[in-house]
Amino acid sequence: MSQKNNDHSGIAPFAGFMYQWSYFLLKLLQLQKGEIISFEKLDDVGSETNDGIVMYQLKHTIKSSETKASNLTDKDTDLWKAISVWIDIIQKQGDKPKQEKYLSYTDFVFVSNKDYTKNNFIAQIIELQNKRIQITDLCKHLDNELKGWKPSAVTEKDKKKREKLRGFIYIL
Repeated sequence: MSQKNNDHSGIAPFAGFMYQWSYFLLKLLQLQKGEIISFEKLDDVGSETNDGIVMYQLKHTIKSSETKASNLTDKDTDLWKAISVWIDIIQKQGDKPKQEKYLSYTDFVFVSNKDYTKNNFIAQIIELQNKRIQITDLCKHLDNELKGWKPSAVTEKDKKKREKLRGFIYIL
């Protein structure tokens, strides 16, 4: 018997929790000497070593089709919520020198079951990581692709974050 998902179903939140928990267990199985793995402490999942911190934001989507994954688009709300969370964490570190120090030992990782292969923003980040484009190219892409777009979760306070985003994009 097939059960349709509805707005009152607990299936989606439970699937998201299980996705996070499964990833946490995976990281525990991969645990290295001197590493600490956390669940819902630093982020959804976190890793701490003497070399630094890795924060994992995990987002699970229930597929709308049996045969293909949902797409992670440039305007994906989950992606921008994760970036917003990370900007908040960075800003809480204090002034810009403290933020830059924090960024020198912290990595942010977005983990999703969505298909990202057609995502232009992710493609631009990969190009930046491979040093085929400059940070200014990525910023131009953001300006062009997201012009006039505002995620439903964005508040007036978040508009200021977008302006500060350019100062916080570090690809490690």
